[in-house]
Amino acid sequence: MQKMTRLFEAGMLMAFMTFLALPVFAAENGIIRYKFTSYEPDAQVEDVLYYGLAVELSNAGYSSSKTEKSASYLLTVAYANLGESADVTLTLQDNDGKKDTRAEISAVIGFDEGFDGDVADAVARLLEVAALGEEKPSESAPSISGLFSSDLVRAKDMLRTDKTRRFELVGSLGSPVYFGDFSEYATFGALGSLQASALFLSPKRSLSVGARATSSYVFLAENVSGGPVLFSTIGPNVQVGVGSSQFLRLAGCLSGGAAIISLKDGETFLHKTDAYVDLGVQFGFPVRKDLFLGGDLRGLLIFEPGLPILGAELGLSLAKEF
Repeated sequence: MQKMTRLFEAGMLMAFMTFLALPVFAAENGIIRYKFTSYEPDAQVEDVLYYGLAVELSNAGYSSSKTEKSASYLLTVAYANLGESADVTLTLQDNDGKKDTRAEISAVIGFDEGFDGDVADAVARLLEVAALGEEKPSESAPSISGLFSSDLVRAKDMLRTDKTRRFELVGSLGSPVYFGDFSEYATFGALGSLQASALFLSPKRSLSVGARATSSYVFLAENVSGGPVLFSTIGPNVQVGVGSSQFLRLAGCLSGGAAIISLKDGETFLHKTDAYVDLGVQFGFPVRKDLFLGGDLRGLLIFEPGLPILGAELGLSLAKEF
């Protein structure tokens, strides 16, 4: 709370000095009106963010207001107070009847000595995505060596998303193939799976933490008598893979938990619960924004006493990121 209060006081002083020092440029590019949204509104967090954003936008030539209805732009600041920092999404729109979105970026802004830098970086990215930044003339003609440098194609321009925290749903349909002693009873089946996870992204890597559930219908061999057999699994799922600098999804997967074996005996189903573990890879190629078509390949082991069930699961998957 003391750290937040110091930021609030410093923000007010900086904003006041900035507004005095830049009277000519404050409204050069227009007025931006603010709208704050949060599941848990906090007036002090909103004031700190407002003054921090106002200073950086003033440096870029924009005047800030919380009430001016005739402003040129509307900046929606959606935030979640994390205590030592805030998870912030900035959405810039034209402030007219159409409310066309010019840019949307996400950032984590710390309430510490790095506050000013975090805000400055967020505003710079917002204006760049919105194409509202000033055009800087080229200082010199590029040389042929520039074709092989990062100056022509910046790394952040290659990110498939600016968001660092996302939610994902993955559905898959496929077939398991069984090995070992259990293959005397069945060699393949039909499989469906559903996965829901929180996805944490950086340019180089990703971490997905959530849950995965599957259901498999086992096709018994011709020489085996008995009713239908079903395998169902549910448990936590963890994936580590490539980051947002890659347009494809590729991750190593590990899941484990409870496996329910169901066997129909006459008119009733008999159920038995064992532990299971599976691991493998998941991949996907973008078919449209945040929608990926790909596949799952996993090895499965169900720890059934006396008859461990070993198999490989291959599925066609569809992943959606939010």
